[in-house]
Amino acid sequence: MKQLFMFTAFLLIASGCTMQTPMTQIPTTPITPTQLAVPAGIYSGLAWLDQGLVLQARTANNPVENLYWIDQQGNLGESLSIPLEQAFVMTSYYFPQRLPNGKLGLRRYNWNPNLETGISEREFGVWQFDPTTNDLTPLLQPALPQDLSQHLRFSLAPDMQRAMLSDGGYLQSRLFWWSAEAGHQPLDAGVAICQYFAWSPDGTTIAYAGSPHAADSMATLGGVRSTLYLMDSDGGNRREIGTNIRNVSGLQWSPDGQWLVVLGYFDGFDNQVWLVNPTKAEWHQLTTTVGNYQWPAWSPDGKQIAVIWRKPADLGPSDYVMTLDVSAFMQ
Repeated sequence: MKQLFMFTAFLLIASGCTMQTPMTQIPTTPITPTQLAVPAGIYSGLAWLDQGLVLQARTANNPVENLYWIDQQGNLGESLSIPLEQAFVMTSYYFPQRLPNGKLGLRRYNWNPNLETGISEREFGVWQFDPTTNDLTPLLQPALPQDLSQHLRFSLAPDMQRAMLSDGGYLQSRLFWWSAEAGHQPLDAGVAICQYFAWSPDGTTIAYAGSPHAADSMATLGGVRSTLYLMDSDGGNRREIGTNIRNVSGLQWSPDGQWLVVLGYFDGFDNQVWLVNPTKAEWHQLTTTVGNYQWPAWSPDGKQIAVIWRKPADLGPSDYVMTLDVSAFMQ
């Protein structure tokens, strides 16, 4: 009997099928988030560097979206001194994320109008910014096709020579491997929609949330339920560690690789912050707040998680920046 079980398991792994680890929700005392002094705005990205928090923001005082520092008192500080592309009328940097080398990863959008044809000249790319020197250098070279770069989501391996990519499609996503040697190659991860994924700090594992089924329309997208998967860094040994998650809006490994923060919900209508033990598939619900959480970012020491919280039923700007103290889990 034991031999039959081992042979069956071998066939499942060899054929690329997904194994399932039973998921458990662990009763946890909710953590009260701390609201930073950053005023309400329209926020769509967070990254926590050694130098501090970076926020992608549009505020009442500055309606042009930009990347800003959050100072030590929690206030909205200066904008980042990122060089602009002089050959274009407008340059925009967005989707900030901390790279494995501690620098800032960015997507860049350049735009030039053409009054004669009415067709604008547009250029998309992925860049690395060093806030200590203000140097800006290209990422993911050789360059990716523009249709992929436009809505690209990516997660780099610690050696920064490999990455997992998504074209950012909401109704159906295309996934790719990327390497410095081969460029981008198609990836079949067993899902039809995949927006959020993260490479573990030790380089051995990729966590990703996705649905095996595509959505018919934006109207039906809210009913799509996702699964949280782990797979080895070569794409093998896929296993489920959480199912039936709705509206996933963030996924990140802790700096020590022991935890995953996941934003989403199982019941109700509001995204919550979950801390997941990936080895045991244990889920701890950290928040019970009405409203929605997005864009998690771990502090470099792993003791805090910064999130953007959207207050429900607010008119005008309704996004706030919160931090959660998770030091009790980092024992």
